[in-house]
Amino acid sequence: MAAEHGPALRDAVTALARTVAGQDAPADGDWWQDGHARWELYRRAAEAADAGERLLAAVAAESDLPLASAVVVMMLEKVPAGERGRWVDALDPEVRDFARKREHELAVLDALTAGEPAAGSPSAQEIAAWSDWLQLRVAGSARDRPLLELLADSGRTKRIRGEARQSAQRVRRETR
Repeated sequence: MAAEHGPALRDAVTALARTVAGQDAPADGDWWQDGHARWELYRRAAEAADAGERLLAAVAAESDLPLASAVVVMMLEKVPAGERGRWVDALDPEVRDFARKREHELAVLDALTAGEPAAGSPSAQEIAAWSDWLQLRVAGSARDRPLLELLADSGRTKRIRGEARQSAQRVRRETR
């Protein structure tokens, strides 16, 4: 169960607000207790180049566990691959599983879109085990034509198959 909003969360969120909003940061009050206000702050902080460490501290102090998880999943796509584990580890173990899975999916995506899969092209069985999110991302960004054609044939949804088909056609045109 999530902890009550406490001084650690207040301090972390207030410091983050000063970093993101500067002079416009709310000075006092209970604004920081509103999860919607914190989400908006976290979303803005995710776009600020100098707010990463303070945002990570706020996530670690966050008492709303689903909110913390959403922030981490958002940040996993923004931070370098080597920093992703720190973000996942900042979460309470109760909500860490989804973020850990997304971290793994991003590693697969990175390998496939870099054009250098660690162990060759994935099999149809491996692709079938991927989430819809990963299949769609690979379909839209991979440059390996056999992989794209496999996704065009066996992607889980019509949208994934269509995206893979378009990407395969684009790759085919570019390599002529």
